[in-house]
Amino acid sequence: MVNLAVDAAHGGSQSSLDRSEGESDVGSSRPARRTARVLIVEDNADDAKLMVHTIGQSDITISAVQVVETKPAFIEALAAFRPDVILADYTLPSFTGAEALTIALQALPHVPFIFVTGTLGEERAVELLHQGAADYVLKDRSARLGPAISRALDEAAMRAEREIQARQLEQANTALTQSNNELEQFAYIASHDLSAPLHTVAGFVQLLAQRYQGKLDAQADEFLRLTDEPTSAPVPKKKEK
Repeated sequence: MVNLAVDAAHGGSQSSLDRSEGESDVGSSRPARRTARVLIVEDNADDAKLMVHTIGQSDITISAVQVVETKPAFIEALAAFRPDVILADYTLPSFTGAEALTIALQALPHVPFIFVTGTLGEERAVELLHQGAADYVLKDRSARLGPAISRALDEAAMRAEREIQARQLEQANTALTQSNNELEQFAYIASHDLSAPLHTVAGFVQLLAQRYQGKLDAQADEFLRLTDEPTSAPVPKKKEK
């Protein structure tokens, strides 16, 4: 059983919902369920209770839940409560669900935002999905709420994993580029460091060839000819950054 306790200090704008001990999954034969911190933007306490009850019938265990109905309370909850999923009515007394979506996307862009409302046309719903909402559930079809949350959490987890992989790939590419640049720099420096002594050796070989060509046996002449040929590769050009 879930008890809804309105926090009088917030003038009824913020509520907290706590799971009773009787709802614990400890010792249950049911498979392990995923847990989630749920932030509900709703001005109707009965509707908030229904959401919590409906979620409890799904594969999700609510580890913590907070209910707010004003913009200041919502902004505060985003920072302090740090939800895993946000459920919001579209029509609220002091601000709109669309405003809540915009605020949530700016503060916690990776947290799924789901509209749970009774007043949302299909065309407007599609617009909100394009704006960043993860899903929408009509209140008279609340059985969809649990599956919608599970799907939204799965998609959020996959996006987070893809972003991690993309960052890792970018870091690997950066490291590879840096290594290639360092290797090119080393080759450039090494080739210049070796070019001077190689030219000196080549000069001595040319002097030997000029002085002793034809005065030695055929094998020595051939050796002098081969050593007089260019043996070093062209000096690589330094890559401009």
